[in-house]
Amino acid sequence: MANKNEIKVFTYLKSVSNLFKNENDQDCILGDIELENKFFIPAYQRAYSWEKKQCEKLYNDIMKLVNDNNSLDYIFGSIIIYKSDKNIEIIDGRQRITTFILLLKAVLNKIEYDFKREDEFKLAPPSKPDSNSAKIQRRLKLQRKKIISYLYYIDLAEVDVDNDIDSDEIFLSQKYSNLTIKYISDSMYESPSVKDTLKNILQNNISNKNKSNFTKNFKFFEEQLKNSDVNKLYKFIDKLCDQCKIIVTVCNSQEVAIQLFHTLNSDGLHLTNADIIGAQLYNKCHIKTKFKKTWSHIIKELGNLQKKYNIDIDNIFEQYIYIRLVKESTQSITLPEVDVDVLKYFNKIISNFPDNSSDGPLAFAEDISNIVDNWTKKIDDIELYNLKCIMLKQYNYIKFYYATYSFFYGVENKNMQKKLVKSLIKLFTIFVLQETNTIQSTPYKDFLDKFNIDDNNHIVKEIEAYIEKNFNKETIQTKINKAAVKSGTTNKALIYLNEYLCSPEKDELLETLERVYTVIPKSEKDKELKPYIHKLGNQKLEKKKSTKKNSVETNKPEKTNNDIDINEKIERVKQNTQEIADRIVEFIFSKEEEKEDLQ
Repeated sequence: MANKNEIKVFTYLKSVSNLFKNENDQDCILGDIELENKFFIPAYQRAYSWEKKQCEKLYNDIMKLVNDNNSLDYIFGSIIIYKSDKNIEIIDGRQRITTFILLLKAVLNKIEYDFKREDEFKLAPPSKPDSNSAKIQRRLKLQRKKIISYLYYIDLAEVDVDNDIDSDEIFLSQKYSNLTIKYISDSMYESPSVKDTLKNILQNNISNKNKSNFTKNFKFFEEQLKNSDVNKLYKFIDKLCDQCKIIVTVCNSQEVAIQLFHTLNSDGLHLTNADIIGAQLYNKCHIKTKFKKTWSHIIKELGNLQKKYNIDIDNIFEQYIYIRLVKESTQSITLPEVDVDVLKYFNKIISNFPDNSSDGPLAFAEDISNIVDNWTKKIDDIELYNLKCIMLKQYNYIKFYYATYSFFYGVENKNMQKKLVKSLIKLFTIFVLQETNTIQSTPYKDFLDKFNIDDNNHIVKEIEAYIEKNFNKETIQTKINKAAVKSGTTNKALIYLNEYLCSPEKDELLETLERVYTVIPKSEKDKELKPYIHKLGNQKLEKKKSTKKNSVETNKPEKTNNDIDINEKIERVKQNTQEIADRIVEFIFSKEEEKEDLQ
């Protein structure tokens, strides 16, 4: 008995003809004409974004086949589809499929335009049916009939190749506006008017005022085909329909298709969980305008957050999972692993929302927006701003606790925020120094599992007591002295922490600073000096260079003097590192001032 969960993936090499024609033939992607399958663009797909440069390359590649009279097939990329009972869902390849449709329509218009020109086919009198012009005329009529069947669902018996083209065109022009096209877009990233653009082009209802990529690319193809003679046009259509090949991967489920797409596009721009989850919520939500506004705000703010602190939508989703677990449970909650299957977790939640509901999808979006806003909200307290900056430089686990606290208790009490963030930084600075890949495998897991933010009056005291009981100053100092700060490591948070501790007034915005090398440059190749390049004592922050002319820069880094003795450089780095270690250790083991009002 077949396993319904069995993954099935089939890959074929198909021509443009095979993509668009409906026949009871295994070579045809759309399949039986009676089923009226369509190419379906799901809501999570991005907007149609190909521009002239991509269309120009496509057109020039086809023309090269024509001019070289090349009999070899040309592969124009790949698509991944999920073939449901009703439609062909395009998981990857929306840009190519859409562009081929625009090109086919431009070709159809060119054929019909040429048939109306007196200086072309009317040179072949009925008495000479075997003339070259008459042969091309009939071939183009057949090609026209094929292209009509590629773009629309129509009984081809109604398109009589032997009829006079003018009378046939009158018949079809009346039907174009009512014909069913083989393409549906549900992309939530396109407005209703933009979604209708391709439909309007195919129904000969294009507006010159429309400036979408659909219209621009269609007009580009029309302009390119404008001066093609009938012989070249015939060859162009032949190459386009039969020698332009696409690698088509057919999957037996949407989940498999999306997983495959992510795997094949791991180094490129691929669908994010935000795209897919956002689209699923959008489809379920009745108040779509309000949902889109909220979701657009999330994506915009996340762009800034990721650029500054490398927090992406999956990090936010993971924080939301933890928040939901804390909210729904009365016992200790283990932090979700970094590799938690975010999509699968939220799919179960979203599937339970009824169609055309409002509360579920909107509440979900507003919760995510709340988490994002708590990270991006403007802070007028510089010290608190800097503390958050240090926290964001730590690895992800520290963010779960602050996100949970902010979600349940808000961010209005700055005094409590400072106490909480300082205590979290102390705790996670120690964890960073342990050089473990995951907190889940450390001896501190039991403490963290019990450390849910449900009563924030005791959080700071609990952390301070835990640190005092389980760690000593000498061990932490030794680890800081040994710590190396390289690109991509979490130890870079130590540089920001030190800079914060060095500023007595806490009035220097850490965000305006960037890391530089001081005593020993990064390019140093001397074997004796290389071990000290990445030491904390060789790191210094300076203000980012201003783009404004005549700007005055302060806090310049210490200049490297090549005349300084090697041993002196080493001693200076060691001394700087020891001072940093003393400073950080003092901070870690300090006690926050007790205040009655911690709420």
